[in-house]
Amino acid sequence: MELIKSFNNNIVLAKLNERQVIAIGKGIGFAKKEGDFIQQDKIDTVFNFSNEEMKKMNLELLNSINIEDLILVKKLVSSIEDKTGKNFNSSMIISLADHIENSLDTNLMEFEHPMRWIVKRTNPDEYSLSKWFIDEFNKFRKSKKISKNEVTSITLHFINNQSIKSMSETMNDLEEINTIINIIEYKSKKKLNKKGLDYSRFIVHLRFLLNRLKGKEDYQEKQNLDLYGHLLEKSPKKVVEICYLITNYLSKKYDKDIDNAEKTYLLIYLNRII
Repeated sequence: MELIKSFNNNIVLAKLNERQVIAIGKGIGFAKKEGDFIQQDKIDTVFNFSNEEMKKMNLELLNSINIEDLILVKKLVSSIEDKTGKNFNSSMIISLADHIENSLDTNLMEFEHPMRWIVKRTNPDEYSLSKWFIDEFNKFRKSKKISKNEVTSITLHFINNQSIKSMSETMNDLEEINTIINIIEYKSKKKLNKKGLDYSRFIVHLRFLLNRLKGKEDYQEKQNLDLYGHLLEKSPKKVVEICYLITNYLSKKYDKDIDNAEKTYLLIYLNRII
């Protein structure tokens, strides 16, 4: 492994098999300069990055991250990967470690995040994982602990991992999804089961829909007019009304037409969750 840059004595940017990686190990960056060889047996862990991640990431974050905390964060995220079957980007892990480092050093850690209820409502699974993450992190940490109020911020990191969006874009999407859920619950006069599998699938579908409306994902769906007509005929009047309220809202917001294929999907999900 060949050194490209040392961030501190313990964290370096290096070249491995013609790819750039972040390597961590006690003393691996000490008194090293560009081009120096790094011994593999001194490396504790390696972060691999896609080219897209490397372009977007602010590597200077690594200057101030505690090595033990970074290794612990990676270990806990690996456990979450095993639990959920999801893969988390290296850039998310480092960004999360940096956030935790800052939260441990600020006096604002006891303030509740303003998006707590939206995040808890739209992403209950990730919210639960974040609570588990905090509990496990605090078991290992001997001095300062992560505040329970950090659960929302940590959840946002997990959500943001699912795309290459910025955190502000992720939060905007959550607000949009929350608006749609409000429309459904208000018009149906029913609280949705946020822990149900159909609800989780519906939220995933809404995220993809928002991406398409924002022009960030190609969308060409063959329309099944027979199925659409069947759903219009068989669905409860209230479900059809809610479907049109949602599509009219999104159509006006993004100045784009919502085709019958998308309305078909919405009707299917709405029939399942209402």
